[in-house]
Amino acid sequence: MSSPISLAALEPVLKRILVDTVQMFRSGPQVLNETTGEYEPGPDLILWEGLGAVFSAGGPGMVMSLAGQAYQDDTRNRYQLLTWLDAPVASRDVCVRVKTATVDQGLVCNPSNPPTSSGP
Repeated sequence: MSSPISLAALEPVLKRILVDTVQMFRSGPQVLNETTGEYEPGPDLILWEGLGAVFSAGGPGMVMSLAGQAYQDDTRNRYQLLTWLDAPVASRDVCVRVKTATVDQGLVCNPSNPPTSSGP
């Protein structure tokens, strides 16, 4: 009979995989701009920031389901996120921002062009 793998034994492997710095956030409440009289996006509510890995899911860019047919309740995004176990589980309304990327520099969020889509 085999013994269960300890998480401490996996730590060296995870340190080689989780090489990006990611941030999970929700959009903050809108704030009234008293000069223009219009509501503007407020500051983001940061839920967690730390080491993670963002990688391509390797599937098609679009997932279709047939009406009335059962399908796996999976994300329709083209990327997946891995984080440490102490990170919160990202729900569908949580946005992910890549602050630094080791492998794919195209994932880094450009401050002049913030992310607009939600979901992990």
